[in-house]
Amino acid sequence: MIHDSLDRFQLYNASPLWNQIIKFIDGLDDGTQDGQYDIPGVKDAFARVMTYDTKDAAEGILEAHDRFVDVHLSLDGAEGIEVFERDELEEKESYNQESDATFYKEPVQAGVLICNYPGRFSLFWPWDAHRTQVRMKDAEDTCKKAVLKIPLSALRPTT
Repeated sequence: MIHDSLDRFQLYNASPLWNQIIKFIDGLDDGTQDGQYDIPGVKDAFARVMTYDTKDAAEGILEAHDRFVDVHLSLDGAEGIEVFERDELEEKESYNQESDATFYKEPVQAGVLICNYPGRFSLFWPWDAHRTQVRMKDAEDTCKKAVLKIPLSALRPTT
């Protein structure tokens, strides 16, 4: 997991592909319509922009992905995201290739709670199970966010 300022996003990779992702992110704001968007110049990458009400953590879904790296960006409002070590969790639903998701049972141990708000990003690798849409104390209930789905294969170095 990476949780950092968007101002430092470019420091995590200097590849032309990463530059295309940055260009796409620069075009997002709280006026971006909800929907799914292709990320130009990055094969099989896309983004989903969505608006929803946050909720108690116990109501959330705990998931991890095998083929995609998730980059979560809040465009308006804030949400909590709980992060867990995938290998320490018990599966609730086994991996579904179509949705690229494995779902997990409620863990006994606490996860790491991070707060995503405009100007911050969170990046989740396949080993990071995460639960999004968590209501944060003293934050508005409504959150608008973008989730960029970047194929893990696109981020691997080529030889």
